This record gives sequence, C-alpha cells and structure tokens, in this order.
Amino acid sequence: MKNFAIIVSTIFAATGMASAATGSFQIRSTDFASLFNHSDRAVQPKQVPWAGSYFPYGYHGIADDSQQKPSFSEHYDRTFHQGRLQATQWEKTNHSCDSVEKELQEGCKNWWGHCNAWAAAAIKEAEPRNAIEHAGTRFSVGDQKAYLTELWMDSDSLFAGDTNKSVKTAGWVYDPKSSEARTPLDYGEGSTYDAFWDVTPRSFFHILTNYVGLMGTSVVIDRFTGDEVWNHPVAGYRFLPIRKEDRLAAVTRSGRTLYPVFLRVKLYWTNDGVPASYLSQGFDIRQTGDDERIRRTWANPNEFEGRILKFTLFLDAPIETDAAGARVLSAGRIVGEGIWHHQQVKVARPDETHPDFIWLPTRLMSGSGDANPHIRSTVVSQIIRGEPQKEPRRSPRPYDTETKQPVESEASFSPGIFRSRNPETLSRLITIALAREGVSAEVPSERITVGADGSVTAVVSMEQPSDRLASILSEAGLTTASLRPL
Repeated sequence: MKNFAIIVSTIFAATGMASAATGSFQIRSTDFASLFNHSDRAVQPKQVPWAGSYFPYGYHGIADDSQQKPSFSEHYDRTFHQGRLQATQWEKTNHSCDSVEKELQEGCKNWWGHCNAWAAAAIKEAEPRNAIEHAGTRFSVGDQKAYLTELWMDSDSLFAGDTNKSVKTAGWVYDPKSSEARTPLDYGEGSTYDAFWDVTPRSFFHILTNYVGLMGTSVVIDRFTGDEVWNHPVAGYRFLPIRKEDRLAAVTRSGRTLYPVFLRVKLYWTNDGVPASYLSQGFDIRQTGDDERIRRTWANPNEFEGRILKFTLFLDAPIETDAAGARVLSAGRIVGEGIWHHQQVKVARPDETHPDFIWLPTRLMSGSGDANPHIRSTVVSQIIRGEPQKEPRRSPRPYDTETKQPVESEASFSPGIFRSRNPETLSRLITIALAREGVSAEVPSERITVGADGSVTAVVSMEQPSDRLASILSEAGLTTASLRPL
C-alpha cells in the first residue's frame, strides 16, 4: 500500500452536538427538516446488505454439514490444512451448543449463532454470487459466505445502547420500581429498565438518518429489545407523512415551550434465515408505501422483514409541512430524548419493538477469540479476490523523474462538519468513509495528529490514490485542504 498524508480541517459547531445516547456514533447533522426530507423520506443504503445464514450453534456453526458435504469448514480444512480438521474441530468446540452449560442449552439451540458476524459481512463485503475455482478446488457461494461470516466474528465497531440479556422481558419494562427493573447492569451505570429504553427516539432518529441517510451505509440493529439477540443489518426506512393530528399541542418543560411531533417510520432489515448458498434477489424502498402496513414488495418472503415504529420528539419551535405532510418546510431543534409510543401505550410484545442496540462494523480485528483462528483472512482474500490480502506498508517517497523532487498533488474539498478531535474516532470515520466506497485503506490512530488550531493530519495507507477521495471524505464530514504522497 502507498501512504498519503491527508490534511484535514475540522469545523466544530456550537449547536447541534450529538447526545451521549448515540454512543460512539458521530452525528453530522441534527437539522430535523433536512433529515426527515432526505431522499423523499424513503432511504436505503448504497449497498443493501445481502441475505445469508447465521450458522447456528445448534448445527456447529460453519461446521454444519446439513447444507453441503463436506461442511464449509471441512472443505477449507481439506484444501488448506491437508486434511487436518483444525477449523472444523475448533468450530465444534467453540461454536456449538454441545459445549455450553445445561441451563443455556435451550437458548443456545433457539437463537445462538453468527448473526453479528453475518450482519457485519453483509454490510462490509460484496455478496459472493458465483462459485470460484482456487487452488484446484471449487468454492461454492455457501463456502465463501461462511468464510466471510467467520472472519467478521471479530470486528471493531461504533456502538450505541446498553443491554441486559440476563433478565427475561416481562411486565417490569412498564414498572421502573419493580425489582427486575432496578437490577443493576453488569457493566456501566444504570438499571435494567434504563437499558431497555436507552436507544431513545432521538438517538434512533439521528443514527438512522445520519448513517443510512446521509452516509449511505447500513447499520446493524438488535431488533429483539428483550433478552435475546437478533442482529440484522438495516435494508431501508421510510418516514410516513406527518398528519395534522401528529402535530401535538405545545407543552411547557422547565419553563420552556416545546412542540411535540408524533412520527411513524417503517424500518426494514435483511434476514439471515436462508441457506448459505442463497443469492439475494434485491430490495427497493421506493416500492413501499405511505400506509402503515408492512407489505411484502420483495420476491422471497424470507429475505427481508420490517416493522413500523412510532415515537414522539419534542422540538423548540413549531413544525411546518406541506399540505400533504410529506415534506417538512421548517422545524425547530430536537430537545430531550423523546418517548416511544409503546412506552405510553402498552403492547403485548414490548421485546419486539425498538432496537435494543445499534452498531456499525468498522474493520476486522484479531485476537478477541470469537472468530475461528484457523480461517485466515489472507486465505479467504485469495479465494474471493484472487490474490492475497496485502499488509499495509510504507512505500518509498515518489519523485519527479526530471526534477528529482517529491511529487505533491493538491486537492480541493467541499466543507463538512465533524465534531471530534479524538484520533481513534477520526481513524474510524476515515476508514468507514473509504471502505464504504470500496477503497481499502489503513488509518492508524497513532499516525493522526491534531494541531492547536484544530487541523488534523492523518497518514492513510492505501493501494493507490483515488480520484473519488475528495467527495468520499466530504460526505464523511471532513474538509481536506491537501493530499500529498509520502
């Protein structure tokens, strides 16, 4: 890879800062009107996540031989481990219900698996759609999806939301004084009740509209609010028109007049209940309607799913819309975290309502112990991309052959807003922005420096410079003054 220094200037806004409830997600825009109106209220990511399998632990993960023989892991073993079943044995020991305690067996067989890894792979990787010949062996679509999924069991991420999966969902979600509701979290501060409701309407609205909307990337939701984990990548969303009755009467809070607005949004996600070899048939958010029904508009009923979420946000100025309520003409800023409709109106299944947490994979990690160590990223890269995954390295400083002087290329970038000076956060943001556009790069946080004036210099290692770099970083909220090879 070649190294390029990106000189980044950041603009810090005094208003509209992200709330703590959005966790490590960085919120670029808090302008309610533009976020609501974006893409005529119907949005899907640039790459809709592909459907796949969560490789359940009840079938030994990717060592499952019910879908093909030999299993995905055994096929890998026989090709690259010369018949030694290292990956398969590891999978049957670590990604299998056979190895969990008796009291966890039922839950393990019902829902444990690789859903987090599949969701990350479905966002970060192009869908394998054809069998590939490599090393004299044919690797099926199922093989490729299994190996990509296994790699993404270890990933770094942006994250919002607390959770307590040890307490089964019951009536305590509506009774903050009950003993179950007051159970302290195993980590952090707060109670189980706080954790149940902590992906607030405001944080949900801001993460959804900033990342899926403005940035065009999917995010992962745990769509099961209660004691199970069901990770799914978002396929799209549609805000429904704001009706006259949705503009609620003004209220006074702490001497301040606020203007509540009742919102309805259809949220769609990709499913993981299809065979590993399945080829996604596609999703188009424009085919969904403005009614409250979640009608199937896609070919395979098992490929996507959706639900409607309703919540109230409080603005510091009245909201004005066109006659149909389809477009917001003006609105105030969001104040407070808002209220879920199912907090005010009890529902039969509160654990199937708002997301329990939201996250976005940023890059592969190694060493956490969750991924099968015998499935190697370099080998998977050879299979799928036809060449080894190259390690980042610093290239010699290029120079003009006539003047013998270093070559520098200047680039102009559109203004943008980013509110963090933290090198780790900046590293993640630049990596995400580039990866979303198919540019493979490494952005080590230790090679990011922040000047006293707020300017940021980041050394980025990439295969080659991209003529799309300006627009990519501009979309990510970075104003880049110059780009020069090192």
